[in-house]
Amino acid sequence: ATISVSRAVRGLVLVSHSSAASSTEVINAGINYLLTQQKPDGSWQTSSGTEFFDTSTVVELLETIGSTSTAAYASSTDWIDHQFPNNNEFRADQVRTLAVSGKYFTSPIQFLINQYNDTDKGYGFQNSYASDPLVTAKVLRAVTAGDPSNIAVTATLLYLVNHQNSDGGWSEAPGLTSSVYATAVGLEALEPYKTFFLSGLPQGTVSFASITANALSYLANIQSSDGTWNQDLLDTSLAFRALNRYQTPVTYADQALSFLLSSQATDGSFANGSIFTTAKVLQALVDADLENPDLAVTSVTPLTALVNASPATFDVRIVNEGAATATGGTLYVFVDDLRFGSFDLTGYGVVLNPGDELLLQLTFETGAAARFI
Repeated sequence: ATISVSRAVRGLVLVSHSSAASSTEVINAGINYLLTQQKPDGSWQTSSGTEFFDTSTVVELLETIGSTSTAAYASSTDWIDHQFPNNNEFRADQVRTLAVSGKYFTSPIQFLINQYNDTDKGYGFQNSYASDPLVTAKVLRAVTAGDPSNIAVTATLLYLVNHQNSDGGWSEAPGLTSSVYATAVGLEALEPYKTFFLSGLPQGTVSFASITANALSYLANIQSSDGTWNQDLLDTSLAFRALNRYQTPVTYADQALSFLLSSQATDGSFANGSIFTTAKVLQALVDADLENPDLAVTSVTPLTALVNASPATFDVRIVNEGAATATGGTLYVFVDDLRFGSFDLTGYGVVLNPGDELLLQLTFETGAAARFI
């Protein structure tokens, strides 16, 4: 392709066209639905017994979107502060919330830390239960938020290392196969430690980059070609979010995104009005950062000598760095500080999946006064 330019060539800017529907409306509709479902006491509840799970999950979503100065966040964290959880999973969620929201939490965190299992230093649903990776990962998240120098951090990290399954995932209970839910929670807990090492272990020094890579491979390997995980909305949102947060390529990213977007009900909810699943799907969409341009110019290489007032040819490398398939785009040519021309990729049938590259060869025909900067 040839673009004629008669002044100084300063830069190229690429704007992509995505095949996926915009997520902004979906996210806004979902958040509006959740806000209308908040109870007068500040909590959320889909059904009997789900109020703690639901409320702590919506609180995390509000943190994700930066809505921590709202009345909804204040009343929901106050509600959590005044609860007395009867199991370690809910205690961990409470401690994490209190730590992040800046509320007083010394007694809850100390009580939680003391619930460890003497044999393996992990945590179970109750103090008398066997330890499991799911609850232990939640305790790690809580202690990381509230008291990151506590010895419980090392103990829980070691437990997750020793109880990772051979396929890279974690299970929800001892002896069970890996699950998307437990693996996603484990990855979320390990995210602050993904560059850390544990030394002095019988198996030698352990790299958490390797531990998390194995878990991410487990999630990537079990995605179906329709974009889902287990054809389940919750599993798909959890796995999609985990892979995106770790900037791991998603094989069927466009299909996963389409599945999530198309699963929203007209009232803005997901999964028949489930507060928990609605919040998790919205977190996945927010963390996927879908509104940023998918395509980026990663290099511009001259193929001919750059001589003022003479034509020059360049290789322009374009990469799809987004989560969705790009079905085209427009390459804008800037001259000085003004947009001089453009090159429409859409008309050439360009389709780039996440991670795909396109190499364009552009020739700039210059005038007598042209100069390259």
